[in-house]
Amino acid sequence: MLVRAGPTLRESLNGLGRVALIRACATLPTTTQHSTHAATSTVLRSLARRVLALTDETRALQQQMSTAITACAPQLLDQYSVGPAPPRRCSSPPATTPTG
Repeated sequence: MLVRAGPTLRESLNGLGRVALIRACATLPTTTQHSTHAATSTVLRSLARRVLALTDETRALQQQMSTAITACAPQLLDQYSVGPAPPRRCSSPPATTPTG
């Protein structure tokens, strides 16, 4: 959406980091105009608000899962890749086994 947005809107959001961009889009003003600029702003605002809502929901669910795991089976949290959040992505490629 940003790539096809008008220059004024695109420039107003240019250079923002991911979080700042989402927050800026979530607060774009509503308008009663019928233009491509208004339509683009509406879509960006709606998508950004969905991202923020889903982020809040994810945090709440992770907290609930942490509480439940801690109460029922805290030893699980000591194991790699077990818990309310997915494991972090590895920044290096996976090791390969030489074939021979």
